[in-house]
Amino acid sequence: MSRIGFDDVVPLIDLFLGHWALLNAEPGGPFLSEPGFGRPELTTLGTTYHDLHVLIGVLETQAENLRSQRDGVFGLDGEDPAGVWFRLRQYKPAAKLHLGVSHYLTRTFPNLGSVEPGRYPAIAHDYLEHWGEVNAVSATPLTLGTLTYAGLQTIHANLENLQKQLAALEKPRLQTERARRDVMLGDLAEGKRSPTSIVTRLVNYRTYVQVNFVGNALVDSLPDVFPDGSASLTSFDYNLRAIGPGTLKVWFQDPLLPNAVVIALKEGTFEQTQAFTPASAPTVQVVTWTGVTVVDDIDELELRDASSRRIADGQRNVNLPEPNP
Repeated sequence: MSRIGFDDVVPLIDLFLGHWALLNAEPGGPFLSEPGFGRPELTTLGTTYHDLHVLIGVLETQAENLRSQRDGVFGLDGEDPAGVWFRLRQYKPAAKLHLGVSHYLTRTFPNLGSVEPGRYPAIAHDYLEHWGEVNAVSATPLTLGTLTYAGLQTIHANLENLQKQLAALEKPRLQTERARRDVMLGDLAEGKRSPTSIVTRLVNYRTYVQVNFVGNALVDSLPDVFPDGSASLTSFDYNLRAIGPGTLKVWFQDPLLPNAVVIALKEGTFEQTQAFTPASAPTVQVVTWTGVTVVDDIDELELRDASSRRIADGQRNVNLPEPNP
């Protein structure tokens, strides 16, 4: 998670472009902050970032619309009369009444189970299979109010289609574009930053001006790259090991940041957060993560503040001893 808000990047670049215009008006201008990179190149970089950021916004809106459609079809909860969830809750009593309580099919009713968005098509499919068996042994087809077997078939196909569209949009399209934006921005730990990222270019510009224009008022008016004015990010040591299939134990040296409220782990497309309470004295803290398998090391471990901004970055230290249970 960036320290620099994604919406703040273009205004930040504009600040540097304005400063660079003043610098270029100095004798000897226009100036390059590094070979081949001047104010026009920063302008192009800002435009490229803007276009990518807008694209991600469009994709996120599309994904949210698909989620809303999917959730509207299934139902916001079991009491939502517009959704199929409401009707499926009526299935068992209606089928019992239709078949008679002694019929063998009354012993094989499907169960809603854990009602989660990813399971919506599977839930509808389970009820379709049972409903088909009920209709096959009945003189008249079962109906649930206005919902028929054919109607549930249509709903199931719609849910499957919406889920496939959403999955294709989120993985890998949105994930890829977000990763591209992260690398382009470069608001990462210094060792992970691309040399052509926006942050690298802006930091290099500041260094160039500070070194080559000592005593010039333009040094004092240099914009800050990061919101807190600090170019370096607090780091902390961590180590890890698998303690079971898909279960990871991570222990880390608490950097004692009072505004840290969340610890986040990222490994490929997997990202998970947990609430975090800083210690009052130096200590090693332990967090357990489930649903992730790690080969060698994780991509990111970071602490975030209440605004979800990264305030500390974890660095793997294989010599950090595991604390006693």
